[in-house]
Amino acid sequence: MRIFFAAEPLGFYDTEIHGEPTILIADPAWVRPTKLIPDPAWEQPSDNAAAEPPMIEVPDTEAEVPLVPVRNPACGIPESAVEVSASRYAELRAAISAGKILQAQEDGTPVVVDPPPPTLDEIAAIATAKRDALLQQSDALVLRAMESGSPVPSALIQYRTDLRDLPTQPGWPTVVDWPEVPAL
Repeated sequence: MRIFFAAEPLGFYDTEIHGEPTILIADPAWVRPTKLIPDPAWEQPSDNAAAEPPMIEVPDTEAEVPLVPVRNPACGIPESAVEVSASRYAELRAAISAGKILQAQEDGTPVVVDPPPPTLDEIAAIATAKRDALLQQSDALVLRAMESGSPVPSALIQYRTDLRDLPTQPGWPTVVDWPEVPAL
């Protein structure tokens, strides 16, 4: 098994799954050499015992056809992929599992980097989700008071109002002054 990395599309490729990138084929430019042998059809003249047979040119059947590597048409590994050692592959996978992001360097080799910080929109979505979860948690207390006919405690009303007003705080969503959950 050999591992390759491609920048486009970004990812790893395994020869056991995607096939070998190259295969060996007979060199299409190769021309079988010839050799000279005595003409097997020649007959020794009866009047000249010293005569030698003429030499004829025949294909050299003992010559080995040279093999050349070519792109394997059945291979699913991109042509631009670079081979990665097993140890480097293990390092990269461990870093990715730890939260790093895989990228390609200019020379096409893999590298892992820290993920970018969240955008302001992502931070706002996280803060809004937390606020919504806190409101939902307090819904049960409001419902219980309403079902029992008791007034909703003013501390709970203020807490829920403070949660709803969080997006109007200066610094929202990067700096949030979360209200304290009231003790009921």
